[in-house]
Amino acid sequence: MPGQKKKKTVVKKNKRRLKIIKKNAINTAILLVSMVLIFFVARGVIRLIMNPAQIVMIERGFVTSEEHVTGYIIREEVVLDTGEGSRVVPIRTEGERVARGEVVFRHNNNEEEALRARINELDIEIQRAIGGEINIDSPEIRTLERQIENRVVSLRDRNNIQEIQEYINEINRYVTRKAQIAGELSPADSHIRELVAQRTAYENQIHEGSEYVVAVRGGVLSYRIDMLEDVLTLERLDELSGRELEELNLRVGQRIPSNENTGKIVNNFATYIATNVRSEDAREASVGQRIRLRLPIGEVVRGTIHTIREDEDGSMFVVFRITERVEDLIEYRKINLDIIWWEFEGLKVPRSAIVFEGELAYVVRNRGGILDRILVKILRESENYFIVDNFSTEELRDMDFTTDQINNRRIISMFDELVLRPDLSELQ
Repeated sequence: MPGQKKKKTVVKKNKRRLKIIKKNAINTAILLVSMVLIFFVARGVIRLIMNPAQIVMIERGFVTSEEHVTGYIIREEVVLDTGEGSRVVPIRTEGERVARGEVVFRHNNNEEEALRARINELDIEIQRAIGGEINIDSPEIRTLERQIENRVVSLRDRNNIQEIQEYINEINRYVTRKAQIAGELSPADSHIRELVAQRTAYENQIHEGSEYVVAVRGGVLSYRIDMLEDVLTLERLDELSGRELEELNLRVGQRIPSNENTGKIVNNFATYIATNVRSEDAREASVGQRIRLRLPIGEVVRGTIHTIREDEDGSMFVVFRITERVEDLIEYRKINLDIIWWEFEGLKVPRSAIVFEGELAYVVRNRGGILDRILVKILRESENYFIVDNFSTEELRDMDFTTDQINNRRIISMFDELVLRPDLSELQ
């Protein structure tokens, strides 16, 4: 019996020893796994600290295909009567919208300068006469005098010819009205009435001898004439070439000068921009295709391809039609602009985050220091970026991936951190 008790005691001791050994083995395994994890995390953290600029976050964004070009503006425009060299007196100002049949300006007659000089002399005489008459005073005259003074002061800060002319016209109207009121308030046989009557007669001579010009169509009035209005026409869009446009010797961004002898009416609903391009996007484009253009004023407008064909130098001659910001281009004939051929939205990553193995593209994700190589599908690319996505299960099967590879694959998502210029050999 004592032997049996001793045997039981030994068995119990062996069981306790086995439990201790098993527990120690488990602890050792846990420690080893923890050390491995700590090693990889530490390595990732150290890399991140040493190379903070080598990590980029995936964000949703756009990539575009853009091309910087020089374009020539072609529009529907009608030059009005030149008046055989006589000077234009604006009635409507530069950039105003006018209707068909509306009077827009007039041509001065041969005697207008002499008559204007005489009117100016009469204005001085009338002003002196009014000052000598204590009975001539009215609220309207005082208001007109303030308006004249304000316009004269404002005129000093103006440098636009059309604005200056508009201010001068307003001052003349105020002065004329003031003279009329002074004449009405003066006695019938007074010297002021005589001066006002002379002034009115001279004004009538000016208007009777002037030729008034009306708009032949609706649109925007412009006094900027470059003599290309009959050269760059919509009717010639199918025959123009890049060489012919270059031979015009126009400067980029140069404003068309104002003309003193005539004006024109411009179609403000649409304008056309012709250019030569050599990109693959241009060769794949077609009539009616929608694009966007970034104009020199910084605005991006929508447009369509009106004409496209191969030019004599092998490039593509393209004419775009736009209906936005047309009036901002009236004073130009040649501009720099950007063609935005297409725009694509998705998960946006830098080109330096993509590594190719044959035809397959990979990224390396850094998640808490753990680096994973992940296969991605490229949807679109630009000069500096890719738009990527994950492959579907069906796509991977078509690419001969095994079921285990498909089930164990990792995917990318927004806000994942990617390593720039990764070395895939470290992840084999």
